[in-house]
Amino acid sequence: MKSKKSSLTAALFAALIGTAFVVTACWQGAPAGGSGIPGGGGLGSGGGNTASSIEGRWKANGGRLVLQLKNGKVTYTGTVGVEVSDSGTYTITGNTITFTGFTNPGVKMLFNREFKYKIEGNILTLLDGATDAPMYQFEKA
Repeated sequence: MKSKKSSLTAALFAALIGTAFVVTACWQGAPAGGSGIPGGGGLGSGGGNTASSIEGRWKANGGRLVLQLKNGKVTYTGTVGVEVSDSGTYTITGNTITFTGFTNPGVKMLFNREFKYKIEGNILTLLDGATDAPMYQFEKA
């Protein structure tokens, strides 16, 4: 009986994590200025992207999802029903950011990868590294 309860708890926890990521992926909105959207010109120019400008606290989904970036370290916190937190590292090369080291299965699946990124005003947009499609958008907290 205890094994079934543990399995059910794990399944519910995984479902909550999945819900958090679905909400994040759906929360897009148009980036300020829109010049970095594929076809809009400007992504290749960097448009304010620097390793130091990406550092700080970034929030999405009304503050329920938070990325904290500082000195090559990243902490993800998601609060959708249950708080999920994980830490990893990031590296910046040009207009590309690569996250590694996340161990939570949900966070690892969605964030342990390379993204193109752009910063316009107080908006950080992470784009798929292969297709340039916007995937996540965060606001500077």
